Amino acid sequence: MIPEGTNDRIIHLHYCSGGNSRLVNTILRYDPEMNLLDEKNPVDIREAPFYNYQMLESVLRRARSVSYDNIQELLFKDGIKTISLIDESYPSHLFHMTIPPAVLYCKGRKLPPQSRTLGVVGARKPSGHAEKNMEELLRPAVEKGVVIVSGMAAGIDTLAHRTAIKFGGETAAVLAYGLKHLYPVSSRKLKEELEKDHLVLGEYPPYVKPMKHRFPERNRIISGLSRGVFVVEAKMRSGSLITAETALEQGRDVYALPGRITDHLSAGTNRLIQDGAKPVLSAEDIMEEFGY
Repeated sequence: MIPEGTNDRIIHLHYCSGGNSRLVNTILRYDPEMNLLDEKNPVDIREAPFYNYQMLESVLRRARSVSYDNIQELLFKDGIKTISLIDESYPSHLFHMTIPPAVLYCKGRKLPPQSRTLGVVGARKPSGHAEKNMEELLRPAVEKGVVIVSGMAAGIDTLAHRTAIKFGGETAAVLAYGLKHLYPVSSRKLKEELEKDHLVLGEYPPYVKPMKHRFPERNRIISGLSRGVFVVEAKMRSGSLITAETALEQGRDVYALPGRITDHLSAGTNRLIQDGAKPVLSAEDIMEEFGY
């Protein structure tokens, strides 16, 4: 049985740690009731197996100086809901990650079931080949109820979200920063649409700014929420391939759009196919994986 108030303490500590899920998960293993936050009867952290005591002390000082009620008030003001990893609505398939998100910050609709979610990732400057095929390949799945999950980045991510919206489907964007920020700036209108009629989420508190190292961390959530991941275009070294690798580690299916061997944006997807990813030559290649 989970002690009363543990959920609030997880959110409290995660918010004050800047979204450090590794730290919060470590504390939970050692101190399931999160008594570290108790100023009157704190747990002796010197006996805990933490990897960075200085960071822990800093996070605890901040958490003890900010009340949970104040945090909830700030989140409520921005229309942001939270789901901790002990919440009943937390996606169970995220537990299989090495470091599951301790808290998800969400705005919009509820999380879709994994059985009908497709992660879509790819180049930020896609070729005409990819743009031409996106609607044709995704439209039938979208119209049958497959939910498109992507990262709201420029290029393929935006095209994927827009395709879902255009054909009356559902889509969810996983951000690599807090929900109060925007990146790229050109996605402002898309973000507003997603927050209103679809879903925007991430593991970082609203105040956390975009930083380069957070994008690969975000990718594991895109694949974790998805039944399979479709890589549309990717160079040999790209964030999209990181997502594909993470998907394989999580036991997800990986699909890839083949391209010309001379096209550098198809080098990554062609290699994925060579390594066992399913080539997507028509919409039916995606549809049959979802039982349609």
